[in-house]
Amino acid sequence: MPNTRPGSIFKDGVCQACLNHDKRKEIDWDLRKKKLDNMCRSLKSNRPDKYDCIIAISGGKDSYFITDLYLKMGLNPLLVRVSDGFSMSKESKYNLKNLITISKCDFIEISISPYYFRELTRSGFEELGNFPFFDYMIYNMPIRLAQKMGISAVFYGENPSYEYGTSAEDSFLVPLTTSCDSNLIWIRETCPDLISDLLVPTEWDKATKAIYTSYFIPWSGYGNYEFAKKMGFKSLDYRRSGNIEDYDQIDSWGWQISNYLKFLKFGFGRSTDIASRLIREGRLERYFGIKMVEAFDSKLDDSILYDFLNFTGYTETEFWNIANRWVNRDILTNDSGYWILKPELKSGG
Repeated sequence: MPNTRPGSIFKDGVCQACLNHDKRKEIDWDLRKKKLDNMCRSLKSNRPDKYDCIIAISGGKDSYFITDLYLKMGLNPLLVRVSDGFSMSKESKYNLKNLITISKCDFIEISISPYYFRELTRSGFEELGNFPFFDYMIYNMPIRLAQKMGISAVFYGENPSYEYGTSAEDSFLVPLTTSCDSNLIWIRETCPDLISDLLVPTEWDKATKAIYTSYFIPWSGYGNYEFAKKMGFKSLDYRRSGNIEDYDQIDSWGWQISNYLKFLKFGFGRSTDIASRLIREGRLERYFGIKMVEAFDSKLDDSILYDFLNFTGYTETEFWNIANRWVNRDILTNDSGYWILKPELKSGG
């Protein structure tokens, strides 16, 4: 994991994500599971016509795991998915339908106006090289729905800040967005008509808690994938360029352009993310992880690019004109029309 990653913390050359993962050996997981069980007991309404909680899902591998977990805890959940304007793979469409069917849970999908979504996507690409508004959607819109329905808990999967190394704070509470957040300020200035739909009010109902499941369970994306497969989850039928796996982030196709923009700006992409997680879990040797990253990290899958172009309305020439503005030329060099990491900056094993 390179130190160009925004917010990354390193101690003696070791990234915070690895340090946090090592802390798992010191955690009493039985005690945390008991705490979760007690929390779920307190949420039960014992009324079949009332939801005990909302589970925020995408329909992916993690959604299968957490839905099954809370059903086994005896809760009556409402599954809520926040959708975007990009295409879903045929496998992700199947996976979502299958999850709803086998769980027997009620399901609501929330979306914002395709016009606003397109405008924010284009503005984010051109002005930030990123799309921060969607993170607000997937976290805050289920919480707003819970408030309106009188539901006191919203469950999410992993705590990304802790699991992936931008924070050493291990907490089960999803933090409330603050008004000084720079991305929030940008969204408010870019699309003021939408801001009230994307964000949880500052004075929100404190009785509604948003909870990270990963605090209570040793989190493993690959482990969740293995579990989901037993429940009928389908991975892609081909390997995407720029990826070393075929099961993660397969529900929003054009949105994956963000992984390539990350490579252009910071010199690492999705292959680095996944390889690092597999190495931490002892599922991949570091030597081979490095070789895989060097082979795949700089690639962009044509189908991802074309889905992004189809939704946003850019031509391919317009896309590259904008994308090339975000290239970090201190760490990347152009090789026959493709951006790659400078040879002297490669890990070298």
